[in-house]
Amino acid sequence: MNMPEEDRYNYSRTYLMARLEVMLGGLTAEEIVFGEMTTGAENDLVEATRLAKRMITRWGMGELGPIAFKTDEEQPFLGYELAQGRDYSESTAARVDQEVQKLIADRHEAAFRTISSKRKQLDRMVEELLQRETLDHAELLQILGAREKPIHAPEAKETGVRS
Repeated sequence: MNMPEEDRYNYSRTYLMARLEVMLGGLTAEEIVFGEMTTGAENDLVEATRLAKRMITRWGMGELGPIAFKTDEEQPFLGYELAQGRDYSESTAARVDQEVQKLIADRHEAAFRTISSKRKQLDRMVEELLQRETLDHAELLQILGAREKPIHAPEAKETGVRS
């Protein structure tokens, strides 16, 4: 028996915050370079919002504290969650929405600072990509430099179950 993918890893809040910043990076780069957003970052924005909501409602990683709220965001049927009801009040739902918005805004600002501070490297990377279409890891390190503080993905947990 295999464990579901969702149960295989423990993600730290630090790692998830970095993931949100990466997800918002494309949208932020468009704002910096072109002075406006396009629809190209739609999927990243949807995924970032979904992750932020999970951080708040499932993993207790927000100001509401260590509490998990019932959410049926996985349901594919329109209106399913409304028909099932929530196990928390409208005021709590509003606080969840505010926390999700605050988390996304905070990570968007962090992405803006990061990309703005690395604008020359970004422009150089774009020039290289326009000439060669792909860059390997060593070339990226040469252009961007080493990370100041790497954030690693979590290791797979040993479950004792072999597939």
